[in-house]
This record gives sequence, C-alpha cells and structure tokens, in this order.
Amino acid sequence: MKTIQKLEIKAAELFKSRQYSKVVFEITSETTEEERSAFLCNLLGLSKNANNNKNKDALISAIKDFRYGYLKEKNTIHAIDALSNFITHNVFLIDLEKNYDFDFTEIFNFYQLSEKYCSLSSLFIPTVSFIKLFLSSLDLKAHMQTESCE
Repeated sequence: MKTIQKLEIKAAELFKSRQYSKVVFEITSETTEEERSAFLCNLLGLSKNANNNKNKDALISAIKDFRYGYLKEKNTIHAIDALSNFITHNVFLIDLEKNYDFDFTEIFNFYQLSEKYCSLSSLFIPTVSFIKLFLSSLDLKAHMQTESCE
C-alpha cells in the first residue's frame, strides 16, 4: 500500500478518536503540502479547527488547507467536501471578524468549475445542496444591498 494511503487510514482513525493534534502532527510531519490529497487536506483543516473555531489564525490556516484540497482534485468527492468546508469556515471567519475581506467571487468560480462533477453522483447531493443554499443567500444579500442603495 502506498505511503499516502497508509497515512490517510491512520489520520482518519486518529480523527475518529478525536485526537486532532495527532492528526495535524502526522499529516504535517509526513507530507509536504504538494503531496497531500484532498482527503488529507480536509482532515488537516478540520483537525486544526476542531477545538479552535473562535481562533482567527486556526480558521485562516484551515481555510488554506480546504482551498488547496479543492484545487488539488476539483472533481472528486473529497474536493467537493473541501469546497464545502472552505465555504463553511469562511462563514465562521466572517462571523468572527466583521471586517474580514473575503472575495466571494472565488466561491462562485470554484462552484462553477465543479458544478458538472457535483451533479454526476448522488453522493454529492447533500454538499451541493449546501453550496447552492449558501450561494443563493449571497445573491439575496447582494440584491437587498442594491435595493437599499437605490
């Protein structure tokens, strides 16, 4: 079995047993960012933020991992999970830091790149539904802001 696959199994077992600091240690000490699969990026980001969802630095670091995981694979279930986590954790950061300057067009672009892959499998439906709900709420907010400016 390949080393990355062994690490994925080990990290997943540690994650299931809520040993988040060990997940972070194993992934970061055994791989470089370029070697990580979208699955490992997801586990790393989730583990970094597991006990720190009110910590700006932990959120920013996790967001970076999710973004990289999505960009690495784009058309896999793990990439779509990374995209969902990327969106969710940016929302957490926006809630924490009211002046956080986030480029929402990046989310729209990522979703558009993956939309056709998302619709190919029923496994993607819950995540895609979440993404669509989030994107529609952004459209509604933008529309409401435009209306109030007129």
